[in-house]
Amino acid sequence: MPEIGVGRTSRNEPLENSEAEILKQLPIHHLRAELKLFDKNFSQNLKLVSDESSLLGIPLFLVLYFSKNFKNELAALKNAIRFGKISVKYILDVGENHLSNDIIFEEIYFELKELFPKAKIGTGVNAYFAELNRNRPQTERAEFVSFAVCPQVHAFDNISLVENLEAQKYVVNSAKKLFPGKPVFVSPVTLKQRFNVVATAEEPAAKSGELPDQVDARQNTVFAAQWLLGSLKFLSQSGTDLVTFFETVGWRGFIQGNYIPTFPEKFSALKGDIFPVFQFLKELAGYDEIVYSESSVPLKLEGIVLANKNNRLSLTAIIVNFDSEAGKIKVEGFFEVLGIQSLFSKETIITENNDIIIPGGSVVRVELKLVD
Repeated sequence: MPEIGVGRTSRNEPLENSEAEILKQLPIHHLRAELKLFDKNFSQNLKLVSDESSLLGIPLFLVLYFSKNFKNELAALKNAIRFGKISVKYILDVGENHLSNDIIFEEIYFELKELFPKAKIGTGVNAYFAELNRNRPQTERAEFVSFAVCPQVHAFDNISLVENLEAQKYVVNSAKKLFPGKPVFVSPVTLKQRFNVVATAEEPAAKSGELPDQVDARQNTVFAAQWLLGSLKFLSQSGTDLVTFFETVGWRGFIQGNYIPTFPEKFSALKGDIFPVFQFLKELAGYDEIVYSESSVPLKLEGIVLANKNNRLSLTAIIVNFDSEAGKIKVEGFFEVLGIQSLFSKETIITENNDIIIPGGSVVRVELKLVD
């Protein structure tokens, strides 16, 4: 199981204590936040992310943007952290173009280490693997290599999103070959692009009454939970060391939180809603291993097999049916079925001998026990 974290909310209102208490149910171990050190509001933003990290009780994964005036910006960072306690576990530094800058990295590495002695400092891009591959950084000092994943750059329908799940393992495999021996971080993973990484001008604002380009109306659906399962499976099975999924709250997050969406007619969520992606991620609590598995029909039925290294006699399989029609899975080998439960509905799951009928569009948890 890779280390799993969550991104800081992009809504205007900061995370609140009641929201943090809900999120603490998830097995998340870092809060990812981006800070532009050349921004006039940098100090205030640093305090906000530090406060949210404290509320959640998890350390920060900081993505620090530096400009050509990086020496002055580093001095400002030193000054800002003198007046508050901040817990930082990882640091990725990038230039204004979201890409790595070897000169800046070498200049500031030891000073960042002095500021945050417990933090791992890595290199990479706040963009996709394509940008990492085109702009390969020097990695001698780097303690990890990082890039982001998004399934919607060229295609946007459900089938295309399912088809590209397996591709996530190939980009990780490629990164491991390009940067041998370096931990690979995939951070963040989002349904929609957070920004156009190749834009050469200011991106246009959302049209009146329309969802922002960064928001996918499917975030609050079972399909998003299904897609999250597939993403975690393939990233894990390729040896990803860390992955950051989505955001804490809001229409790009795991829960809606204490504020209704700006356009409730476009994004179907109510104040306080718990999204299916939250419910799926909560299922991972208590597990520390993902058992390698393959589906013979991955565009229809896919699954992830969870284990605990302290109890190898039991496994939990979570199976998703991407299709609208029911599908059948076979349980064979040394395990027998102990129990079956539908996660997002009250449907009764039908079994025929050792075959399990998975209703269309559903997510099912199957408890398995090793046969003597």
